[in-house]
Amino acid sequence: MRKNVRMGSEAIGGAAAMVIGVAFLVFGIIYSRDEDWRLRAADTRQLEHWVSPVIRQGRMTVQEWNQRFADQQKRLMKRVGIPGALLFTALGLFLLVQGLVSS
Repeated sequence: MRKNVRMGSEAIGGAAAMVIGVAFLVFGIIYSRDEDWRLRAADTRQLEHWVSPVIRQGRMTVQEWNQRFADQQKRLMKRVGIPGALLFTALGLFLLVQGLVSS
């Protein structure tokens, strides 16, 4: 006999959390490896270029500031973004299994 398996709200929420976590994980890995993407993101921050004291005072060029921003983004993504996405994915997997077991 086959049992009719219905997914509860926990399982649906867990599946959705896993999809979001995996999507953010893929984005984070690609973003942390693509130097050009990070430099383009830094170059679009015109307001920060205008108000940055190190650029206005001539201690740093815009290109140096962009490189520093790109390096900071890479470190932030590797230290916070990717582990956070893994944690979110693991939580989603836990909720999915919990929802399937309880139904």
